[in-house]
Amino acid sequence: MTERSANYLYLINSMLWLLTAVLWYVLWYFNPYTDRFEMPAPTVALFGIALFAQYCCFKKMPKALIFLSAVSAFPFGLYLLGTPGIFAWIGVTNILSLIVAIITRSTSDTELVPNGN
Repeated sequence: MTERSANYLYLINSMLWLLTAVLWYVLWYFNPYTDRFEMPAPTVALFGIALFAQYCCFKKMPKALIFLSAVSAFPFGLYLLGTPGIFAWIGVTNILSLIVAIITRSTSDTELVPNGN
């Protein structure tokens, strides 16, 4: 894998996590099934995980951290995938980010280091 394709994978994962964070924000403030001023802890935590994973993609931090973030948000995304409406897209973005994280994680760091020639 070249450095350019690795950068594309980071960019794709970053955009997926940014979309996930936006959807969690919408769920947090505009959920029609909760009180307007209620802040459920899982929503706040997963919004924070989505922002942190997006930051890790931007800074190209260790791939294991991106993978762990994708796995930690995956069960909630799978649950929301079965719900009607816009929040099912959280599940779609979590599945796609998990796939991209696995592809990114499967590449070793030595492949991205130039030969020095």
